[in-house]
Amino acid sequence: AVRVLRPTAGDYILDAGCGTGLTVVESVRAGAEVVALDSSLQSLEVLRQRRAGRMVHPVHGSLTQLPFSDDSFDAVLCAN
Repeated sequence: AVRVLRPTAGDYILDAGCGTGLTVVESVRAGAEVVALDSSLQSLEVLRQRRAGRMVHPVHGSLTQLPFSDDSFDAVLCAN
């Protein structure tokens, strides 16, 4: 999914339903800043432990009630 998205340096991406952050880490490696949204606090804690860095912003929330305004991101990933 990340290969199809093709994140680049400077992109601001929402990873909606990020889980433990496998795709988050790949996007950050490409230079993107990522908002990592998930409904599971446990998954977000695993993501924090991955230490993906300051380019990751974990957010606890729901896919059905996104806490972001329209046009906030360059791209959105929602996979798996």
